[in-house]
Amino acid sequence: MKLRLSWFSYAAVVLTFFFAFAGRALAQTECIDAPSATTLGNVIGCIVLDFSPTQTSAIATFNCSSGLTPCPDQGAHSMKFSLNSVITAFSITLLAVEVDGDGICESGIPGDPTDPIDCRFVTFFGEPGSTVQYPMAVNVPLCYPYSSALNSAPFHCVYYSVQGAPSPASDYYTGPVLETIAWNTLETPGAGFVNSPQMYDDPSDDQNLCGCYPVIPGFPYPSPQTNNQFVFDITTFFNPNPGTVGTDPSTGGKTLTFNDFVIAFPRTIAQVQQPVNSDGSSVFSAKRGVVPIKFNLMQDGVSTCNLPAATLLLSQLVGGTPGTVDEGLYSMSADSGSNFRISGCQYVYNLAASSVGVGQYKVGLIIGTEVVGIAYFELK
Repeated sequence: MKLRLSWFSYAAVVLTFFFAFAGRALAQTECIDAPSATTLGNVIGCIVLDFSPTQTSAIATFNCSSGLTPCPDQGAHSMKFSLNSVITAFSITLLAVEVDGDGICESGIPGDPTDPIDCRFVTFFGEPGSTVQYPMAVNVPLCYPYSSALNSAPFHCVYYSVQGAPSPASDYYTGPVLETIAWNTLETPGAGFVNSPQMYDDPSDDQNLCGCYPVIPGFPYPSPQTNNQFVFDITTFFNPNPGTVGTDPSTGGKTLTFNDFVIAFPRTIAQVQQPVNSDGSSVFSAKRGVVPIKFNLMQDGVSTCNLPAATLLLSQLVGGTPGTVDEGLYSMSADSGSNFRISGCQYVYNLAASSVGVGQYKVGLIIGTEVVGIAYFELK
């Protein structure tokens, strides 16, 4: 079994912080969870972010020795939180910790502290990966290495831990909480991973007391031993272009509260196909009869024809009444409710454009209870 614990040392690690929008750096000794975090990796930043009725977003930037905005430094990265509204002023502490992963949890044990990043994916994103040497091994997403306190190789992946955030059921703020990340160091994963980094979160409200998260097998966690798991792929958009560190980050997700986050390359993902563009730029006439929604399923980095049953979830983002669209509006006589049909190793759904009307829409492809593919389009 591997042991990849890297211990924090003031003499060994150069910490350089740049912060904006009321962010202020703390010493490691002031960080709420820094003592336990040092057993998992190098603490590279501990920044307080303030929110108020007049300040509904805040950015924390790490490893920016130049102090420029946007920060051009290799190894620099930033995280931005944006809220719908703030009723009562409050602060959170954002802890950033460098760790290293290889996309395999050898022990197969969720949250195994000897492999502090790979084994956080086991419960909800793990795939069989046993070998003669590691019969219990589980293949998991590969944590993206883009951080370096020295702004040069070797680079490390990062998990971000939010401390001291009020619950979404409080009267401090209204959601959703948008979490967006930017980084400058580009990386192409090896074989077996899809080159489309995704944003994963570990809910801070582990027992789901607020009712914020869907009920899926293994959640709420049955015991503390299976806690500390990344539960959802929350990616709402991805832009691989660097250069926005410290300003408007390039990749983001959305939840109801503040959680722990990480960026990783997935092993399995559904990718939208033409005529819908993957970058969300597609515009169709609302008068046309059909918008063909097609997805390929990627597994271990390549397209697969082993397609389990999947359903479609349509949400209207802009125009009309935002929210989930009833399947009675978008399904056609050839459809079977919200179920995708399988044709030519693709998921296919003919969506009735004229029935749903003008607006901007988000399509989710759901296998079981997990959204594994997302696409966007507009009807005019």
